[in-house]
Amino acid sequence: MKNDIDLRTSEFEISRGFYLPRFLSILAVVLLLALLVGGTLAVYLYQTNLGVTHDALLQEKNELQLAVAPLDELEAEIAKLASLERLLESLESVFPPWSASCREIYSIAAATGPQVKALSAGSGGAVTLSGDSPTMKQVALFTQALEKVPGGKKASHRSITYPSGDDKFHYDIELTFVDGGEQP
Repeated sequence: MKNDIDLRTSEFEISRGFYLPRFLSILAVVLLLALLVGGTLAVYLYQTNLGVTHDALLQEKNELQLAVAPLDELEAEIAKLASLERLLESLESVFPPWSASCREIYSIAAATGPQVKALSAGSGGAVTLSGDSPTMKQVALFTQALEKVPGGKKASHRSITYPSGDDKFHYDIELTFVDGGEQP
């Protein structure tokens, strides 16, 4: 027996039943909320991962800076030495040192071949060079090249001794300078 009177209309019954557009809209809202929550969670996890990576990179950077500190000191020292070398070269171009002629003599000897064993300065501004050479031609070329030393006036052979046992000529060359050589 039915004691209840049903006053609901048919539209109400349809609204309570399965209705596809309403179901799809509810499903879309649920998927949108799930996507929003999932995206938020993914961004949060990505940000957390970036923070951890950032901290690890900062720690590695600090370790590398500690490891590179001695190299930075060496680079600074090299730069300082290079600036001192440039200063020395500029000063030597203006005021040549007393040993410039000796260095020039040894570089000429290395270029022409003879070996310079001794260098002695005389009182009259002359420098006597003694050494050995495998050939007399090298001694002659060395003598000619000595006259091109800055301040060099005349280079002449004092003696050349024929080899005895060691197959090298022993020579003595006297080099006089235009300005009389270095004065004490």
